[in-house]
Amino acid sequence: MAETKKITKRTVAKKATVLKYSKADLLKSTGFTKLELDILSVALNDDTEYTFNEAKQAIKKLKEAI
Repeated sequence: MAETKKITKRTVAKKATVLKYSKADLLKSTGFTKLELDILSVALNDDTEYTFNEAKQAIKKLKEAI
């Protein structure tokens, strides 16, 4: 008697690596304009790490408040 194997597909969610940067690292970045760097120097905390998108959101939030 031949034995049959049931094969099932599973989707495995891949976790994306999220890079976080210190305020000092973001202020050295070339991914921001001079104005954006000035905004980041005011908007970000020294002891917190941020993703690039979080930094962009901080810029947007402060620009909207002005």
